[in-house]
Amino acid sequence: MPPREMAPTRTRSCPLLLLLLLALWVAQHPVSAKPKNMTSAQWFETQHVQLSPKRCNMAMRPINQDKKRCKNLNTFLHEPFSSVANTCQIPNIACKNGWDNCHQSPEPVSLTNCHLVSGMYPDCNYKDKQGAGAIAQRVGRLPCMRPTRVRSPASHMVPQAPPGVIPECKARSNP
Repeated sequence: MPPREMAPTRTRSCPLLLLLLLALWVAQHPVSAKPKNMTSAQWFETQHVQLSPKRCNMAMRPINQDKKRCKNLNTFLHEPFSSVANTCQIPNIACKNGWDNCHQSPEPVSLTNCHLVSGMYPDCNYKDKQGAGAIAQRVGRLPCMRPTRVRSPASHMVPQAPPGVIPECKARSNP
């Protein structure tokens, strides 16, 4: 399949969502903890889904605002949230950590990695990292989890930005 043309601030060739593993790789738990007024899926979307690429300094402002700190690393996926969430519906495969709850997208996705280079909140300065595709390809998988309390076959999983390092998907029942 021929590669799609991309904007200069976008990187392609990353199998969807283990970029998410990269995106949430930050061991800076207080910065990645979700705000109380958002669901986990809403916070995940705020932190990691960006249809049109923006410069990192601008894109990171709403993420840093809640905790009043500069997040060290963040990955933005340039795909609709529904496409990201659909990855959790793909049959699971083994994760790099030995768990069996990972899912890999069938298509590569475009992304932007933002790395903090200097500054203190609110003046955080980021570098738009190009070429992160090779790192994400090496990881290449999205961990997803269906909570044990949701057993309905009518439920589906959506991505969630967890308080820890591993991204997961939570089940959401259909109305």
